[in-house]
Amino acid sequence: MATDGTVVFCDPRIRRGKAIRFVVGAVGCFYIVCEMSLRPTSLVHAYEVFMVLVGIFCLVGAARSLRGGITLDDEGVTVRTTFSTRSWRWEELRHAETRDRTSLRSTTSSLGISRNQRRTQILPTLRLASGKDVELHGLRLVLPGDDLRNWVDDAMHAIDRRLIERRGDGSPTRR
Repeated sequence: MATDGTVVFCDPRIRRGKAIRFVVGAVGCFYIVCEMSLRPTSLVHAYEVFMVLVGIFCLVGAARSLRGGITLDDEGVTVRTTFSTRSWRWEELRHAETRDRTSLRSTTSSLGISRNQRRTQILPTLRLASGKDVELHGLRLVLPGDDLRNWVDDAMHAIDRRLIERRGDGSPTRR
């Protein structure tokens, strides 16, 4: 059984994009708090507390989204999404796959030209040894167009390869 060490799968652009959206939300919340503090009343203080809590939530989300991805190591698989971290030992896993759903969306340009756009949703899924499927919604991707190369598929294939290596029988157990 070969040990390849630790491998991390992620897309830094997605990480940064999520973090930036959370930081913008936090800045917006703190701006609102500053504006509310100019007109203090008891009701305004309650809103200020709420907005500060939302701003803190956004800052935590920004920090967590910078660590999102799938990590494979000798112990097992760790999946980090914006607000959760879950780990499975290799013995607990049976199979990894992505479930794809393609949809067509009609769009109209400013010139009135209508066209269909293909969008594919990629949902990573782990099948546990108990037979239960765990869908990783926090790592779901929506890809526009026909180019379906993505890091989630790469991670799922790497998990399957490691499972096959650990079993040593040359084929994945699907069911």
